[in-house]
Amino acid sequence: MNEELLVLKFYHNEKTYLVEHIFKCDLEEYIYNFIYSEADKLRNEYCGVDIIDIKFGYLTDLKDRQYDLDNGVDEIEVLEKLIENYNYEYEHTIKEIKLRKFKVV
Repeated sequence: MNEELLVLKFYHNEKTYLVEHIFKCDLEEYIYNFIYSEADKLRNEYCGVDIIDIKFGYLTDLKDRQYDLDNGVDEIEVLEKLIENYNYEYEHTIKEIKLRKFKVV
């Protein structure tokens, strides 16, 4: 087995974080699910006008990452861009995602 393992660390606040382990072979499905989850959260947290006024840029970024996946861009590259978009969106909060990559032999 010569596989790449990705470890994502989601910081929710100063004391709470979640660690997820993903093999590269499962990454495409994970990214789609993450995009859908983020879009659902925005729909639940903001009304229609606020989404357009406040979150339009982030939603556009999410759509662009889905477009990248649909058009064959490498999943790790898409994930790195997605993390960059997420961290930028939440830069004034404690929320953050960190990525580490490991080779599993």
